[in-house]
Amino acid sequence: MFTPLELEKIEFGSAVMGGYKRQDVEEVFNELTADYETLYKENIALKDKIQMLDSLVDKYKNMEDALQNALLLAQTSSDAAIRAAQEKAQNIVKEAEDRASYIKREAEESVQSLVQRELDLKRNISVIATRNISQLRTQIEILNGMVVQETGDTVNTYIPTVKVAEAPKAVMPEPAPIPDVSPMEATRISKPLVPGAEGDE
Repeated sequence: MFTPLELEKIEFGSAVMGGYKRQDVEEVFNELTADYETLYKENIALKDKIQMLDSLVDKYKNMEDALQNALLLAQTSSDAAIRAAQEKAQNIVKEAEDRASYIKREAEESVQSLVQRELDLKRNISVIATRNISQLRTQIEILNGMVVQETGDTVNTYIPTVKVAEAPKAVMPEPAPIPDVSPMEATRISKPLVPGAEGDE
């Protein structure tokens, strides 16, 4: 492709016969040169513009690739964060459930222990009260027997009635045996030592 400068430097040989007028050829050639120069400059400008546009396209394509990578990374990070949050929430819920189960179990065991302690205390109180009542009855019988042996009178035995709350599985102790001979026989008790015996003298 000729440049405008190259077109201006072209020279034609002269013909002997049948040639064109030099002035007419130069006028047409000058006009063609001007038009060609305009087209040539526009072509160069368009090439530069195309090159710039290609550069912008490459730039935007690189930006698009970077954005896609960033979006992919953000999506991956978001998914990982969501999974981590879900796992943490599940762990928190499980820990809370385990803690609640432990507290409930501890409370039930504490209640059972308190109930068992209450039963043990009631049983011990019942056993002690029964033992004391039995010992009191035995001592009253011994004292009344001593009065009868001393005076020869009939004694209205007075044994107080004591109500003791029944406890589960209370063990009744065996009553103490009554001795054949009172160790206080020589004391010479003249009347019963228990209420109810004075009116029979």
